Amino acid sequence: MSEGFIAQGHTVIGCARSVAAIAEMKNSFGAPNDFTNIDVADEQQVKNWATEIHGSIKIKNIRNINKDLPK
Repeated sequence: MSEGFIAQGHTVIGCARSVAAIAEMKNSFGAPNDFTNIDVADEQQVKNWATEIHGSIKIKNIRNINKDLPK
């Protein structure tokens, strides 16, 4: 999914447990995209990461992503 968003010109900020997956994403897609390795099962790590990126999140039109959402 990230690749599709980036191909459309969007900036993607993501996280995952897999060090290898994050390294691959970082190598494939540079700035302004950002990928961080965290234990997504650790609530405090997720909260810390979300706090760090909060100002960077902008969802322009979620309906374009999920057309089944009610109007």
